[in-house]
Amino acid sequence: MNMNYKCEIAKNRKSKSIINIFAIVILLSFTIWGGKELLDIMIQYQNPKNLIFSEIVFKIIIVYYFSIYAHEAGHLIVLKLCKYSFKLFIVGPFMIINDNNKLKVKFKISRLVTGGAIIIDVNNSITCEKDFKKFALNLKLILSGGVLFNIVLILLGVALLFFKLTIDIGVILLILNIDFIISCLLSNGDINRVIKLNQNHEDSVIFFMEDLVTNYEFNDFCKKKIDKYIEEILTSKKYNLELLSCLIPIIEHNLVHNEKQLVQVNKFINWFVDNYEQVKSIKNITIRIKADKLMYKIILYKMVSKDRIGQIRITNNIKKLNKHPLDNIYKEFEGYTKKQLSLENISR
Repeated sequence: MNMNYKCEIAKNRKSKSIINIFAIVILLSFTIWGGKELLDIMIQYQNPKNLIFSEIVFKIIIVYYFSIYAHEAGHLIVLKLCKYSFKLFIVGPFMIINDNNKLKVKFKISRLVTGGAIIIDVNNSITCEKDFKKFALNLKLILSGGVLFNIVLILLGVALLFFKLTIDIGVILLILNIDFIISCLLSNGDINRVIKLNQNHEDSVIFFMEDLVTNYEFNDFCKKKIDKYIEEILTSKKYNLELLSCLIPIIEHNLVHNEKQLVQVNKFINWFVDNYEQVKSIKNITIRIKADKLMYKIILYKMVSKDRIGQIRITNNIKKLNKHPLDNIYKEFEGYTKKQLSLENISR
């Protein structure tokens, strides 16, 4: 039977790219203008000869990480108000890990060393459809919590402008937090995600994936919800960034627990192998990276016969494809470590 899957990311891609470019231009322009204003203010209130560059940089770094902490704390506070637990809280190299209610504080250099993240413990919070509908609503509030705290810091920055001793801190707070809010409008930014969730609350399933990766066992309801989400996309003969983000974690989970892959997933994998070069030709770097990773996993787990692979060449770094981007953090979770050991045995 002749099958063809259409990449859904092509929909409105040009207009979205223009919006992203416009937002980036505004962000960069505002940052450059803000930096100039900061320098002018410091020259105005200090003797230019007494200006210490390292002191300015130190203040920027401190305010930067304080702003990230406030942003992630905003998510965490709203999350707690909505009565959910967190699995992981990261601000730069500082992290709090909640592994089966055992809290661990760590300092690690990771890909998030200049940013932050929070993972919600959905496995122990969502066990029925009522829970999911409530989560889909609360998730928008949780995502908005970070932006709300950035707005608070902007107001604090304005207040600090009225005092000579803190005027430079006020300017830095304004520049960084306005930049953070602009960046939240970009793809995968918090505001952008809230807009997407308003269009389709089922996309809340995407926020299950990191919890699935870090757990060895996963509750039946959440697992079935992920399966349904994947099936609905593939049944319509489409694929998108969200689908590619879900496929590898669910495939690996099924392999570890010796469960059958979904019929629709097997059909897509067969089509994907035959049309890999077509997928790789899509002008979206994130799609291409995820396509490489999926192909690598298909080969690694021998999901199709060797003759089907043919002359396929994966262009991305194999070491990067083999490990999760946050592997050095996720190793702190017993479930993740146990799952990785099982996957190593399967791939031999």
